[in-house]
Amino acid sequence: MATIIHHGVHGHLYKSQKVNKTLCEILSTLLIVQPYESYRQFHVYEHHGRAFSTFEDKDLAAIYQLGFTPGKSKAGLHTHLFLTLLSPKFHLVFFYGRLKSNLAGVPFYRLVMTLGWWASLTGICTIVGTSKPS
Repeated sequence: MATIIHHGVHGHLYKSQKVNKTLCEILSTLLIVQPYESYRQFHVYEHHGRAFSTFEDKDLAAIYQLGFTPGKSKAGLHTHLFLTLLSPKFHLVFFYGRLKSNLAGVPFYRLVMTLGWWASLTGICTIVGTSKPS
């Protein structure tokens, strides 16, 4: 799904930018990831712009901030990845960012989509969680 959203913000899925945006908004809402407009601004204009692969590139900065820096051995990087995947702090910070990006500074339609999806998930969990096995 992330690859589809990635190609959608680049406008590579459909000729119509409106269709690309609609598909990306739906998928990113379902996956609780960064909305179309903010991801497009960040990814297309900042990451693929002048800052690409410089210290101003936020993707590169995030990778470095996570501790994946040049000079580490392949085994060291694999170990660091494994430990990061087990880190509750990493997952809490990452999840907080996902929630925040779906609630703060988003267009009204996106807020409605997000809250509607979360309400649906809550309803499903409530129903499934309260059913008794036969």
